[in-house]
Amino acid sequence: MANERFDALISQVRKGSSVADIGCDHAYVSCKLVQLGISKRVYASDVREGPLLAAKANIQKYGFSEYITAHLADGLDGIENFAPDDIIIAGMGGELIARIIDKSEYVKNCNVNLILQPMTCTYELREYLLQNGFEIKNELLCRDSGKIYEIILCSYSGISYTAKEEFLHIGLKTHSDPLFREFVLKKIGKFEHIAKGKQLSSTECDYEYTLIKNLKEMIGEEV
Repeated sequence: MANERFDALISQVRKGSSVADIGCDHAYVSCKLVQLGISKRVYASDVREGPLLAAKANIQKYGFSEYITAHLADGLDGIENFAPDDIIIAGMGGELIARIIDKSEYVKNCNVNLILQPMTCTYELREYLLQNGFEIKNELLCRDSGKIYEIILCSYSGISYTAKEEFLHIGLKTHSDPLFREFVLKKIGKFEHIAKGKQLSSTECDYEYTLIKNLKEMIGEEV
């Protein structure tokens, strides 16, 4: 079950908490939570029968049936019956994660932590969270199979606000994260590519150039 992305997700789970692993796939994260002694009560769900059958097989294989409940469910439907302290939603698009959260009243609880790992649309996910009363408490980066992933830890505060564009693109990460500089440089490269394309088509690209300038200043690059 060695996987840097799984390890990063697990690092944000509070020891001794009950955990829901939404979109659990093969339940590797669920099993590792029990294996490491972080949680003895895990709810592993998936909307697809195939992955859930694989999850149940792995749970049985590792001897964790006493601790992990595998359930066929769409997102957070019925999650109040399990009442987890920490909820992991990983390995899907940011817009889908936002829709899953938006459908649930249970997550509007300041004592419940959400540990999110979007594969795409992280900007849109952050924007949704901040506009809908969720406080981003921590973020980290991890590299797995050559790709950098973003992980967001948040909980409901009921306070909504609008963030600066740089924050929506970069998040709460800092220079203390060993992957921070590489991550920001990739963002700069992306926006330089977009700006170049817009220039070629005579389209206004002030947004991209302002963002590039601010991101370069963030990592001490020459503007």
